[in-house]
Amino acid sequence: MENGGSVMTDKETAIKALEKANMYDNYTAKELSFAFDVNMGGEMKNNYIRQVFLSHKFAKAFWGEEKIITEYNDPFEAKTEIAWKHCLSQMVLEENILDYIRIFLGDKNEY
Repeated sequence: MENGGSVMTDKETAIKALEKANMYDNYTAKELSFAFDVNMGGEMKNNYIRQVFLSHKFAKAFWGEEKIITEYNDPFEAKTEIAWKHCLSQMVLEENILDYIRIFLGDKNEY
C-alpha cells in the first residue's frame, strides 16, 4: 500500500482490484485517470465505478466460481453460494463499493 501503510485510496483500490481480476490495461488506466484525476463530478465518478465494479465480468474474475459458506444453519448444515454471486449481491448494498472490495485486497479475505 502507498500512503505510508494507511488505507488505500479509492483510486489505488480500483487499480489493484482490476489488476487482480486481470482487467487492467491501457484503456482502463486512462478511464480511471479521467474518473479520479480530472476531478470528475461525484455522480459521474460514482456511475463509472458502479458500471465497472458491479459487472458480472468483474465479479467473476475477482471472486471466482468456487462455492463459499455464507451461513451456518446449525453445526452440521451450512448454506453455500458461488463466491462472485454472493459478493456482488453484498457489494451492491454498499454506499462506497470500493470499501467492500478493499476488504478482499488486504491480508485477510473475509466474506
